[in-house]
Formats: sequence, structure tokens, C-alpha cells
Amino acid sequence: MANIPLSELAPEVLATAPTCPTPTVVRALRTAARNLCEEAVCYRYDIGNVVVPANVNQISLDVPANTVMQRAVSLTLDSQPLLFSSPTLLDDMSPNWRTDLGRPRYFYRASDDMNDIIIVPRPAVTYATVGIRGIVAVKPSRTATEIDEVFLDQFQDIIVDGALAALLVVRSAPWYDPNLAVFHKNTYDNSVLDAKARAESDDTYKGKLINYGGL
Repeated sequence: MANIPLSELAPEVLATAPTCPTPTVVRALRTAARNLCEEAVCYRYDIGNVVVPANVNQISLDVPANTVMQRAVSLTLDSQPLLFSSPTLLDDMSPNWRTDLGRPRYFYRASDDMNDIIIVPRPAVTYATVGIRGIVAVKPSRTATEIDEVFLDQFQDIIVDGALAALLVVRSAPWYDPNLAVFHKNTYDNSVLDAKARAESDDTYKGKLINYGGL
């Protein structure tokens, strides 16, 4: 997958707010892209096959550069579904779940790494050939300066509308235009609803990491 600098979208914003500094434009574009992903869950990624070693319950899911996992959409282990849970729910089901060994059936988000999950119970054996597979929703990181080319091609207009909706309401700025801001905000909101519907119907781009040299 090729990445495109967010700065390449700056001219689309500067056409409406020509005196806005480019770093400010890039920050607005990044925020708009993050908001789009959070609201529409439309940036999805096929994680391929993640090996699960025996007795290791914190698993890192590989996501594209410049992104972080927003949430898992669907995960399987050894071709069987992993069900989303939480420590509180697991406490109710089994007080010994933190030390139990067996076939993992549940997962929850790790608290110390945005791209890690905890699987429960701890795996008694290694799952290598058919480990964890599935789809996760991701979003640009807070410091991202680039974004996936195919994703950007699908959602460029929405991201630009979101950036303009935020920039045009800055009262102290020479490009302040509240009426035009409302137009771009309405366009953005309607586009997000469409993007969310497409994502929920599985009609959206899914990036995939391709490994060469074996399974």
C-alpha cells in the first residue's frame, strides 16, 4: 500500500481559506480523517494471520503505518470466533480467568497498547498456521502525516469538508466564514452517514499486509 502525504490535500482547503497556514491545514485534515474513521468505522484492515504463542495472552495486531487500531470488527482464532468481552464480564463468568489455560474464546482491548488485545483463557498451545485472523477498524494516529492512497481516494472529499467545517468557524481567523462552515459541516455529516452505511454493508476498502517468502 502506498501512502500519500496529507499536505497533498492542502490545496483543496486553501482554495477556500487561502491565507490559512499549511501546518494548520494539515492538522485540520488529520483531525477530520480521524473523526471520519471514528464516526463511520470505514477504514478497515485485514490483519492477515497473527501467530499466537502458547501461554501468551497479550497479542499485538499489526496495523498500517501512521494508524492505530480503533476497534476490532471481527476476529477468529483457529477459524473459531473470538468474542469481545471485558475484565468485569470475565470476572462474573470465571474468577480464575487470569490464570486459566485452554482454548481462547474471548478478547478485550489491552490497556497499555492501542494495537494489542488480551485473549482469554491463555492459550495452552501455539496457534501458528491458523492464528488470529480478521478485520480491525483503524484511524490515523495523532501524529500521522500520511494516509493510505486507496482510502484517501475514497474519502478525500469528506476529509476536506470536515477540515473546512472546523477551520471556517475560527472567529479570529481572516478566513472566518460561518455560513460556508455550515455548508461544509452539513456536507460532511451527510457523507459520514453514507460512509458508515457502506462500511456496515461491507462495501468499503480493506487494506491488507502482504508478506513475501512464506506463510
